[in-house]
Amino acid sequence: MMYRVMCLKNPLEYFNLKPTEKLAFAFMNITKDLAYDIGVSKFQETV
Repeated sequence: MMYRVMCLKNPLEYFNLKPTEKLAFAFMNITKDLAYDIGVSKFQETV
């Protein structure tokens, strides 16, 4: 889903958000270390 949002020309408009609002993504898991290892590190590799 994050990849799809990143491909949008104007994600704020797509989600009917105001220009002053921001999108945020959260990487959640049972522990902080797992969230980083599984979510953040794989995202960084992909980008």
